[in-house]
Amino acid sequence: MTRLFKTAQQYAAILADCRRLMPPWFSSCRILRLENGVLSIGAPNQTLAARVRQNTGMLLQGLRNRGWEISQVRLKVSLDQRPAGPSKPTAKPRQFSEKARASFEALYRKLEESNSPSDLRNSLKRLLRHR
Repeated sequence: MTRLFKTAQQYAAILADCRRLMPPWFSSCRILRLENGVLSIGAPNQTLAARVRQNTGMLLQGLRNRGWEISQVRLKVSLDQRPAGPSKPTAKPRQFSEKARASFEALYRKLEESNSPSDLRNSLKRLLRHR
C-alpha cells in the first residue's frame, strides 16, 4: 500500500507541474505512467494529443528544470475519457420546407432516371426517408 500511495503522490505532483507548465487546455489530460524516464500522458482526443506533441520539448525541459528525470514523453489517446461537465443534448433534425423537399425529390428523381449508380442518389434517398 505504501508503494501505491507514493506512486499516486508522484503522479499527482507530475500532473500539477505539467499543468503549471502547459496552457489551460492540458487540464483534460492525465498522467498514465512514469517508468524508466518515460512519461506516458493520456489525452481525451487526437486534437489535444497533437497540441501536447507540439509542446513536448517545452514540457520536457520544464519538468527537467523542476527536478524530474524524464527523457521522453509518450502520448496515448484515451477515447474512453469523458469530460467532467454534463453532456449536451442531441439536436433534433430540422424539417425541410415544402419547397426544399420538392427540390430534393426532383433531384433524386432526375438521378434515378439516369440509372447510373450514384453515391449522391443514395444519400438523397436516405435523407428523404429520414425527414
